[in-house]
Amino acid sequence: MRTLRKYIITETLVSIGSVLCLFVALFFLFDLIQAIAEGKQSNMGIGLTLYGSALEVPSWAYELIPLSALTGTLTALARFSSCSEYVVMRSAGMSLKSLMLILSVVALIVSSVAFLVGELIVPKQRECFRPLMSALDRNSMSSLRLFVHVIGIKIKIESLMWRG
Repeated sequence: MRTLRKYIITETLVSIGSVLCLFVALFFLFDLIQAIAEGKQSNMGIGLTLYGSALEVPSWAYELIPLSALTGTLTALARFSSCSEYVVMRSAGMSLKSLMLILSVVALIVSSVAFLVGELIVPKQRECFRPLMSALDRNSMSSLRLFVHVIGIKIKIESLMWRG
């Protein structure tokens, strides 16, 4: 049973990790395309645009861990079922209760990683992101007109200053 437990945990964690990497890469790509389309690269250069998008990766990972855990676990269980591994596990004497306990261990590991990312990495990422926004404010956002729709009310901001 120990080998089977280790196999299920490893396969599920690998599946969750690969789904998380895929989602974060998609978010990075979409953010980079949006930044280039908005013309940010003309104001601060493509290198700074890449740096700004890369700084947001930890916060995206923190936000996407729950979705990745759900999708990755379902993918791993579907792979077990499609290869008839689930039938072999049941034939070997594994009950649904023991499978649930093994997946609870996976959930505990994933939630611990999410906690560590949210409490240790994301605050440092925001500290690194603040000087970038400050430099951006001084260079190009001093006389920006911004229209924000908040609950159907249009708010017009004539100048935007970063006060950090």
